[in-house]
Amino acid sequence: MVTSIETQLGWRTAMFVVGAMILLIYIPIALFVIRLPKNGYVAAHEGSPQIDVNHLSQSDNHAISLLNALKTSQFWSLFGIFGFCILCLGLIITHLVPFARDTGISPMSAASLLTTMGLCSIAGRLTAGFLSDRIGASRVLFCGLLLQGVMILWLSRMNSLGMFYFFAFLFGISYGGNLVMIPRLTASIFGVKYMGAIYGSLSVADGIGFAIGPVLAGYLFDISGSYNEAFLITAVGVFLAVSLTFALRNKR
Repeated sequence: MVTSIETQLGWRTAMFVVGAMILLIYIPIALFVIRLPKNGYVAAHEGSPQIDVNHLSQSDNHAISLLNALKTSQFWSLFGIFGFCILCLGLIITHLVPFARDTGISPMSAASLLTTMGLCSIAGRLTAGFLSDRIGASRVLFCGLLLQGVMILWLSRMNSLGMFYFFAFLFGISYGGNLVMIPRLTASIFGVKYMGAIYGSLSVADGIGFAIGPVLAGYLFDISGSYNEAFLITAVGVFLAVSLTFALRNKR
């Protein structure tokens, strides 16, 4: 949609439309999901129970505070997984369209790849949620990250629009499922009472990954004239994230 508006009316109008959509649609929707804490719940900074960080529980009565969560390997495993996953996603969102255009794909078709990814991510989120209730969230995350890494390695061999759409389909499913498994595992491991503070801290990895991924790919492309090195390095990072899921295997 944005590409179509940009083509017809220019990038300024396209950005104005995006901003208007955020103000008129996204913010009102966000207001509906704001909830006050349940009775007995407090904000993370108002105090936390003293508990053994090696005895993790899903029970709210034994929820892990942010300070105690920072002392666990599970927190830092999730942090690394989040960072590598978003590094990969940031690279794809930023560079997939120019990469596709370099292979001869038309601007509109290249932009439609991101639409395809977004739509397929919906299916990935729904499917991952369904599977996590049956085989465990850590196993679903393992499979999703593995698929994401394989797709990144395969990306350098793309040479037709059909292959790009196939990539967008599988990559969208994988990253959509991965992103919903991270908060799912956060709640499972640390409880929900302090989840806002813990998940917010984990989201720092989101910003780091998104800051590094696009810039790294752009830099490597500038010095080599190819995205192959960027795809390889990113795939290695995703496979490292795959290995980190083993630290979460005892958590459904």
